[in-house]
Amino acid sequence: MVTDDDTFEQVGFADSSFSSSSSSSSPSSPQHVQHRDVAGRVQQRYTEITKEKFEELKEETVQLHAANQSLSLELSAVRQAMRELQLKVKKLEKDNRRLKEAEKAASQEAVTPELLCLRKQGQDLVDENKGLKTIVHRLNVELSRYQTKFRHLSEEEVTFPI
Repeated sequence: MVTDDDTFEQVGFADSSFSSSSSSSSPSSPQHVQHRDVAGRVQQRYTEITKEKFEELKEETVQLHAANQSLSLELSAVRQAMRELQLKVKKLEKDNRRLKEAEKAASQEAVTPELLCLRKQGQDLVDENKGLKTIVHRLNVELSRYQTKFRHLSEEEVTFPI
């Protein structure tokens, strides 16, 4: 809080003889009249300073209120955008689940009786092919043994019997 001494100093009266604490003169003396005039000017200046500060604070309050309104509008817009994005995310998640379910159903539908029959026929052919390879291998081994046992006779051996 501002005291009379502080106010005197602000107005330009640093002399403590003009302060409210110095009341050594009589009420009708010129010093007392001068003191009242100074006190009146000090009070007037104090009131002016107070009004100036009040106006500054009022102006600052208006600016802060405007900034607050602006930020509130921006916050509302951001919240609305966030809600829209959340809805979009939920929709995309729902679509993703639906597509995964459709893909799963399509892969399960692909195992039809016709496909099972084709798979069985293919496996039968693979098994038959393995069996034929085994037979060919055994026949080659037999042929090799036979050829070794009964090798081919040369022409000399054929013309001159032993």
